[in-house]
Amino acid sequence: MNRKIYYGWWVVAALLPACVVHSGAPFYVFGIFYKPFTLEFGWSRAEIALTMTIYLATMGLTSPVIGKLTERFSPQKIIIAGTMVGSICFVLVSRVTALWQLYGLYFIMGWAYSACGAIPVTTVVAKWFIHKRGLAVGIAVAGISLGGFIIAPTGAYVMELFGWRPTFLYLAVLSFVLVIPPTLFIVRNTPQEMGLLPYGETTQTDDSTIDSLSHIHINTSSLEPGKSWTLSAAMKTWTFWSMCIAFCLIYMGVGTVLQHQIVHLSDMGVPLTAAAVALGLTGAIGAFGKVFMGFMCDKVAAKHAAVFCFALQALGILLLLLAQSMSLIWVFVIIFGFAMGGQYALQPLVSVYFYGLKNFATIYGIVYMASALGSATGPLAAAYMYDLTGTYRYAFTASIAAALLAAVTMFFIKSPAANPTS
Repeated sequence: MNRKIYYGWWVVAALLPACVVHSGAPFYVFGIFYKPFTLEFGWSRAEIALTMTIYLATMGLTSPVIGKLTERFSPQKIIIAGTMVGSICFVLVSRVTALWQLYGLYFIMGWAYSACGAIPVTTVVAKWFIHKRGLAVGIAVAGISLGGFIIAPTGAYVMELFGWRPTFLYLAVLSFVLVIPPTLFIVRNTPQEMGLLPYGETTQTDDSTIDSLSHIHINTSSLEPGKSWTLSAAMKTWTFWSMCIAFCLIYMGVGTVLQHQIVHLSDMGVPLTAAAVALGLTGAIGAFGKVFMGFMCDKVAAKHAAVFCFALQALGILLLLLAQSMSLIWVFVIIFGFAMGGQYALQPLVSVYFYGLKNFATIYGIVYMASALGSATGPLAAAYMYDLTGTYRYAFTASIAAALLAAVTMFFIKSPAANPTS
């Protein structure tokens, strides 16, 4: 390896595939299975969508546990264990014959892919970087959007060639191969394991000093430098719950659009592969949004960037609602993809912005749970609306309203007034 390149950047590159699999294999690609499941088993869209609700709700509810485990044990080992369990579940999904089996396996995958996703990944990256932390986090979580770009179109192609059961075997192999080797051989949990200092640090400091030097525009007029929030203290502030509400609302729309985009475009007459490519491009542009907004959070307050992304998402969904041709759909892909990607990078950075780094994994675990619950309820509600009305118009309108409310909520959030340590 080139020793002139700080090793933390290799860690970021090695963690990116974990985010690709974390989002792409269980979530992004699931939209291609709606019609095959309906044709073979007669399941309604609401019954199928409940699978994602179970998966995302499980992921959300287990996030605090994953946060605790990440702080107590090696994030590297947690990522590997989660990937192995998830891969086994995909093999078993390829053999399902009943709806309850699908639900049960995606419940287990909710645990598994929570363990190889944003919480352990961003925890590792935050410890490797002080300077350029926002950019590093943005690059790492860009894999979440690349999961849609890589896995959704290739999964659709495999399914058109071989059917839905072999496609789940493909997802199992892809998950294992993409994540295990780089995580095992390249990722290290802290720079100290390699005798290095975090990027941007010239002398050894403790965790509290790292908090005050985080370069994520922590408001030191309201946060006393050198201290860090605990979860119990954070949960006593309105700021914490307002932040959770904002991310829950915004991810209702994210989950609704990403889960139903393929089948909505298919209903419009767009071929399955082309619809999957559109979703993939949404993810690819989302990757750019993550990197760009991560970079911007090294320059401006993460809270302000979040307000911008939330409002932009509302505009993107409006374009999808109005689209009658592919030209407007591609405009939607660009705007929504950028906004959706950017806010995923902003979520951990906003958490650090308000509450510091020392107990980041635990605090972020609760915030992530709120967003995951939004992602879980949005698609299911949209499916029920579709089954009742035969259109996604009402679901997309509700998603626009939720995004605007999230933007207003985030705009009025103020930094907590004190910074207790207990």
